[in-house]
Amino acid sequence: MKKVNIIYLLPEMKGASGGAKVIYNHSLILNNLGVNISSRIVHLKKKFFYKLELSLAKKVKFFSKTYSGWDGNRMKISKNFKPKKDWYENKIFNSHNLNFDKKKDFIIVPEIWAHFVTDLKFAEKGINYAIFVQGFYHMNSTNNFINLKKSYEGAKLIITTSQYSVSYLKSMFPNIRKKIFKVNLSVDHNKFKIKKK
Repeated sequence: MKKVNIIYLLPEMKGASGGAKVIYNHSLILNNLGVNISSRIVHLKKKFFYKLELSLAKKVKFFSKTYSGWDGNRMKISKNFKPKKDWYENKIFNSHNLNFDKKKDFIIVPEIWAHFVTDLKFAEKGINYAIFVQGFYHMNSTNNFINLKKSYEGAKLIITTSQYSVSYLKSMFPNIRKKIFKVNLSVDHNKFKIKKK
């Protein structure tokens, strides 16, 4: 069996969201399976002038954009970012490379960046990817539905964490129903007492 690198894309962040912590845990589990699978996390941030432009767009009408959602082409690797130790239990492997190997790498993109797949031309480059929908309400991360649809349709898998999201995805993209899977998140019942969602 050939080695597969599962690479998660995540933003550079001051505080880890629940979704980011789930991804850290997935990556740790994959690296401890003892098979031909390795996992890395690539943290991205906005390039300086892009960040400046977005800040100005909030204040000056001249800089406003036609489409919403961050532009994947105007992001860069966050080389110095280190997640806080209390976000995960063991060593997280970060990657500082966006030049993916189409033979070995499988990229998992969060739903908030699904349109990056089109921005970064994954399909044209032959890069295999999945979209991980944890925050159902972040799915409409751009008002460019053509790019969003293209990204979802080109995915090898779409994974999500709730039946509600599965139903919505199937109604939104009926021709890719067979690619949509619900995954269960493990919860330590000694730490969490869930009374109501």
